[in-house]
Amino acid sequence: YLQAIEDCDARLSRVLDAIEVRQNERWLFVVTTDHGGSETGHGPQDADNQTIFFGVGVSDRSIEVELGEPSHLDVTPTVLDFLKLPYDGLDGRGRLGAF
Repeated sequence: YLQAIEDCDARLSRVLDAIEVRQNERWLFVVTTDHGGSETGHGPQDADNQTIFFGVGVSDRSIEVELGEPSHLDVTPTVLDFLKLPYDGLDGRGRLGAF
């Protein structure tokens, strides 16, 4: 499990390094997890198994990370908000905050 996290971190770092040299572009990053689990299943419907990591960043700003409250349903509204497109009627909410 820890090795998988380290591998993912290394891959994300390579992506961020490649984008850093593209000074004239503005990029949105949404990094999230699925959910917890137990043994080989999804686990019980409790906070330990339903709390997700949700990181949002824009290439010319810092990254904000939230735990607990965000939902997978927030990904699409966040992307549409970044693109300045409406997302009325969708479940979830945009999480760009001050971006």
